[in-house]
Amino acid sequence: MINASEVFHTVGFAAVSLACGYSLLALLAVCLGPKKRPRDIASPNAPPVTVLKPLCGAEAELERCLRSFCDQDYSEFQIVFGIQDGDDPALAVARRVRDAYPGHDIEIVVDTRQWGTNRKVSNLINMMTAARHDRLVLADSDILVGRDYLARVTAPLADPGVGLATCLYRGWAGPGLWSRLGALFIDDWFMPSVLISHRLGNDEFVSGATIAVRRETLDAIGGFGAVADRVADDHALGECVRGLGLQVAVCDYVVSTWVYNSGPATLVDQETRWMRTIHSLQPLSYDLLFVTLALPLIAISLVLDWRQAPVLALIGLTVIARAALHGVQNVRAGRRSWHNLAGLPLREALTAYSWLLGLAVRRVRWRGRRYWIADDGSLKHVAPRD
Repeated sequence: MINASEVFHTVGFAAVSLACGYSLLALLAVCLGPKKRPRDIASPNAPPVTVLKPLCGAEAELERCLRSFCDQDYSEFQIVFGIQDGDDPALAVARRVRDAYPGHDIEIVVDTRQWGTNRKVSNLINMMTAARHDRLVLADSDILVGRDYLARVTAPLADPGVGLATCLYRGWAGPGLWSRLGALFIDDWFMPSVLISHRLGNDEFVSGATIAVRRETLDAIGGFGAVADRVADDHALGECVRGLGLQVAVCDYVVSTWVYNSGPATLVDQETRWMRTIHSLQPLSYDLLFVTLALPLIAISLVLDWRQAPVLALIGLTVIARAALHGVQNVRAGRRSWHNLAGLPLREALTAYSWLLGLAVRRVRWRGRRYWIADDGSLKHVAPRD
């Protein structure tokens, strides 16, 4: 006859063991970073580069981010700012940046044409008419970089076997609790999971924070039009490039992404879209992401088996590992190790909530528009309700 207390003990111990094992693995992956490639060093005679910056809306730090792409230690580069609406406030910011750097090669493309449901990709297609160079770097509008950025992220393209280069990113929180929680999602949950996957041999990670690619490679996959209806256009580009038999390189360079959420609704909208995107790409792996949710697993173990010393020891080790991971990420970002430590319990609870929404929700909101994410990762526009 099955003893109920033994079942509770087994389930509680298993829950905290999963939480502890994953937390230690995440800490190790963050400490090790991405797998090292042969050192990619940009040649002093490196080919010229066109930087593509699709814009939509004027975030508080947009001008600072755009200026960081102008302040590069690189011999020759062009910057193309793309906007799909002449009334977009980002246009005024782009013009200010262009006027502040009269010696730079900066183009502004305003083009309303729509080539697919993914408006960012449509913007990129329109921008390509102004791109003059054969090496291309595309980066989201909310990315802040250092002066060595272009040299570092384009260096892997010197290897003919590399078709695309990308890089990791960290959260750069705007004012307010919800912005800090959004940055914690990136630093303490998403990036560690990416690094674990990378260490285990999965080379599927590609981030819109930075994509460097040769024009000939882009042409060979059919241009940006090949991913014009995909919600995860960055991941889809990586798939297409690997389909050519070329590698995707993850640079040992980390950019910062501006995170601003005015309240819980915007935070949940953003993270639901991310979670549903992950679900559409890897449904089985997504179901297994519950092992990353330390707080719920600890809560289960405490309810079922809180009197057992091994369970309490594993809970303590899990808490230490999560706090250490948080500290390492802070130090690497130039912050104090304990910065925003008190936000971790709420962040864990929100991540669990977002994960559950990712299982159930197909409709998402992106840049003020509503979309339906299909099982194959395609993006369908949902007309606004009357």
